Amino acid sequence: MTGDHGARSPRHQDPAPAKEPIGTFRSILSLLIFVHLFCIAVVLFGNHYGSQLQFRLIRFMGPYTRLFYFDTQVIAGFHLSHSEEVEDDHFLEIQSVDGDMIGRYPDPSTNETGRRGGFRYRRWLALMRRMAMNAENDDYLAEFSRSIGQNQLTDENPRMVLRLVRRMPLDLSGPSEADEGGPNAYVSVYSADVWRDDQGVIRVHKRVQASEAAPVDDDS
Repeated sequence: MTGDHGARSPRHQDPAPAKEPIGTFRSILSLLIFVHLFCIAVVLFGNHYGSQLQFRLIRFMGPYTRLFYFDTQVIAGFHLSHSEEVEDDHFLEIQSVDGDMIGRYPDPSTNETGRRGGFRYRRWLALMRRMAMNAENDDYLAEFSRSIGQNQLTDENPRMVLRLVRRMPLDLSGPSEADEGGPNAYVSVYSADVWRDDQGVIRVHKRVQASEAAPVDDDS
């Protein structure tokens, strides 16, 4: 026995308390919250003019974000939707003077503009939307039409009709012309004749409704 009756021998020391799992649980919870907020931020910021990296991340996180409807592209094709006409999908149609369709861009059936939902396809839609936003700026669209005619017009086809059309949204209240997807599902936003004259200069003439054209005085 020892003289110090107040000291405990090592074999009688109290066992160390078990480490509580609160710290580990808190770390895991913080990580999950960070991942959750990161997923929401990526799908929201990538919804409008997103980069290719963002689209890859959205595709990777799709099973989680679409399950809980965090991805706004699944709910609507608008960017944080304001439900305006300019936010609908717009397409560029190139027709012959006889009205025959030469091409519509973007077109998911060809590899020229990429697959539907892909990066190139979305960039095409963004370009068409920018054209629609400048539908009242005749100089802007005329210059754009002139650049298209520079690449599309040939000696065999020296004239074409260029149309910017808006795809009508689906009517949730019942069947409509937009559901069928035919010509009636598209509304013309801008239309112009594009041709190459004898000097090789690309000319653009905007088409207008008869009510918008200036009347001609026969007596003048």
